[in-house]
Amino acid sequence: MGWRSAFRSRPPAPKAPNAGDPQQQPIRVEVDLVSILASVVDKTNRPIIDLPKDAFQIYDEGKLQSLTLFEAETHQPIDLALMVDSSMSTALDFPVERDAAARFYPEGGAAGRRYFLLHVLR
Repeated sequence: MGWRSAFRSRPPAPKAPNAGDPQQQPIRVEVDLVSILASVVDKTNRPIIDLPKDAFQIYDEGKLQSLTLFEAETHQPIDLALMVDSSMSTALDFPVERDAAARFYPEGGAAGRRYFLLHVLR
């Protein structure tokens, strides 16, 4: 169970381009709404599913932002990635990694979700 919150934000201050790279240009983006997905668990790692909107505070550069949309559950598409270290230094953990990956990627997947596996060999 996750919460989806959103707040209005002003565009980030542009960063100066790197003088050593003539192709690097500052990126300027106007943002009207930012979505934030959050999962909240208690001390025993069980989901807390009944938190109200006022239990959340969002800050942007130290300034409190107002929540304009609050949903206790989202049906928005989400991308999930799992990074697996398969280098020889973790060989003893391979069975644990394999089991965790099998639980991470549900059989058949979920509607609107894309899954990625990043495999580290060195």
